[in-house]
Amino acid sequence: MVSESPTLYQMIENAIAGDPESIQHVMGYLNSSNPDLRHMMQSALHSASSEGLWQRLLYCIGHNCWPELDETGELSTPPELPKSAAHRGEPTSQVRQRFMVSRSMQSLVEIYIVDSSPDPECEFEVKQGVLLPALGDPDLLNRWAAGYLLGLRGNLRSVPILDEILSNPCSPTPDLSRDQCIRWQWRAVQALAALDDVTCGPPLVKALASPERSIHQAAAQAITEMGIRAEPALLHALHHPDPHVRWHAARALGQIGDLRAVDVLADGLVDDNYEVRWTTARVLANLDCAAIPAILKVLSTQPITEPLRQSAHHALNSMPSVHHPEIYGYLKPLLDTLHEASAFSLIAVETPAIAQRLLLDWKNVSLICEPLPAYREDRRAY
Repeated sequence: MVSESPTLYQMIENAIAGDPESIQHVMGYLNSSNPDLRHMMQSALHSASSEGLWQRLLYCIGHNCWPELDETGELSTPPELPKSAAHRGEPTSQVRQRFMVSRSMQSLVEIYIVDSSPDPECEFEVKQGVLLPALGDPDLLNRWAAGYLLGLRGNLRSVPILDEILSNPCSPTPDLSRDQCIRWQWRAVQALAALDDVTCGPPLVKALASPERSIHQAAAQAITEMGIRAEPALLHALHHPDPHVRWHAARALGQIGDLRAVDVLADGLVDDNYEVRWTTARVLANLDCAAIPAILKVLSTQPITEPLRQSAHHALNSMPSVHHPEIYGYLKPLLDTLHEASAFSLIAVETPAIAQRLLLDWKNVSLICEPLPAYREDRRAY
């Protein structure tokens, strides 16, 4: 059995003690293209579980390197590789071996989020004893790594740190490059998606505003998968100053399909951004006749503008149920009025009155509408 190999255990102990050759061998196993070798070292690390080991592995994940010990025995950041070393022909292997590539990182994360030692309960407690205090670590990358790992482990105490990561403007600093920050923001989205809790909605909405395509796309996907749990944050996001965020919010709410949100969603018909208005119109059209009262409320209470005329007409005229003779007959006076773009001054006067009258008659028509599938709490229904 690999887990019984004393050689691996001794190598790990020497690495914890700071032996450069042992560190290089441990990271070599974890970075191997051979999955069996990676699993050998992962199994040995689980079996060698100790507070000192998990502190070093946390540091590795945060800083992409194995920590060194200073004169006091405390963990410290290894020196950066001198930029001139390659030109001078100086040996760089001892410096380079401290820096990990993605396969090593993935191996370490896997070790940290799974408790598979001979005593998994003890391993859980030791990891928690390292990770939870690290949420308050003044070392930014240690703190972020702890939040990321706790998020992947399902601990909601990580959410404030994940929110902190996504709040960072990613301006380069001596301690954090822009590329590093973007990678951590992607990891934060990954952890929030894994948590899948209503408290994850606001940080994910914040990520929608990221100028980085990879970040806002990952956040949009996570929000879609969260479904109904993301709805409170999405409703709030409909009023976000960034139109891109409002667009994502309208689209995601449409995918969730909760009719309880339709009144707030319909306010997007008067948004000052073209894409938000038309996304809202398409979403309302897909909700079909269940969205008619909300659209009528907007038309009867908001000033009629040309953008509102266009978006409301598109929403109503694109509904599948508009082909039903009685629904079409009910909406025809309004559709005809909204269609007459050349007589806008007349439309602005007549539309609110027509919408109000139709709203009062809605109870007599609503029974005709074929009801949408019953709303279900299970987000996978969408």
